[in-house]
Amino acid sequence: MTKLIEPGARRGEVRATASKSQAHRYLICAALTGHTVRVENAGDSQDIRATRACLNALLNTDGGTRRLDCGESGTTLRFLLPLAGAFGADAELILRGRLPERLARELRAHGMRIERQENILRCSGALRPGAFTLPGDVSSQFISGLLMALPMLPGDSTLNITGQLQSAPYVAMTLEALKLSRISIIETDGGYH
Repeated sequence: MTKLIEPGARRGEVRATASKSQAHRYLICAALTGHTVRVENAGDSQDIRATRACLNALLNTDGGTRRLDCGESGTTLRFLLPLAGAFGADAELILRGRLPERLARELRAHGMRIERQENILRCSGALRPGAFTLPGDVSSQFISGLLMALPMLPGDSTLNITGQLQSAPYVAMTLEALKLSRISIIETDGGYH
């Protein structure tokens, strides 16, 4: 459809869709609040649909193994893997592509069991609070996934960032989504508490 807009003053309102990066974070943080939250204009991409479906499977399954189909969304995988540990869920994450090994190592060191069998990532065990460490040059999604999961643990945790944080705007986006959901993260000299 083509519309001709004549010169002159205009008034109106445009409701912009959140960026996909924001939408993932808003949906996850809203789900973690434990309250009814309405997220508007989150978009409807395959990645966002994968995150919604995985959140529903993680949060609305009574016991048993939860099956989280991440589709081709690496973001969904990187965000939901730490959350599965925060909930102590037995889960099968269906993935395409590589396992985020740096994140998996850190999660294993804090109580999760993670193994890959072809395109299924099986995880179990509750993530334990404590001191987590990730390099600053790792994907901001690894850092963001932990920032969303650690407040759910039954004790204080720190996330130490070694080296320069290279994706600071994306981490800031996560911190803003957490703040909007009334989840408190304190920035420290070397990371977050």
